[in-house]
Amino acid sequence: MEDYFICPENHELKFSFYSTRKNGDFSSASKVYQCEMCQSCFLKHKCISKNTKGNKRIFRNNNLEYFRTVIRKKLSDKNTREIYAQRKIDVGPVFGFLKAILVTREQNCTGNPK
Repeated sequence: MEDYFICPENHELKFSFYSTRKNGDFSSASKVYQCEMCQSCFLKHKCISKNTKGNKRIFRNNNLEYFRTVIRKKLSDKNTREIYAQRKIDVGPVFGFLKAILVTREQNCTGNPK
């Protein structure tokens, strides 16, 4: 089984290499797919921004996609939606009150509103 994506112009974006991206202390590995035909493609301006050098690349993290699918499935469940809707009612005002109180205290302590 081959590992590639197909672009709108029917060109293959084949697997090229693994890439590791770091965000603070967290790092994630992605598979990078790259097209070899972008320079001569008339749809290049729709696929790639003007500032991009080289060909179209797709970064794919299969672990992340799996967990996104699981969460979307859970969030689409009726019971889960009802729980989250109730959470907005229960928790939202509490943070609003805390923010109002803390801002008022800061203003009283410094004498200057922030």
